[in-house]
Amino acid sequence: MDYLREDDALDRDLVRKAQGGDQKALEELIRRHQPWVLHIAHRMLWGPPTPKMQPRRSF
Repeated sequence: MDYLREDDALDRDLVRKAQGGDQKALEELIRRHQPWVLHIAHRMLWGPPTPKMQPRRSF
């Protein structure tokens, strides 16, 4: 379970950097979490989100 703590620490660091304007950190957060966000959007909408950018707005 140490990998979960490492992932959380990495995410916290990426969020801080993204909030400070670091575009690469934001892109990494999106890359890491987009599949999960798309899954949640799909469940909420009962179908694939359209347009695909819809889940990205949540970031």
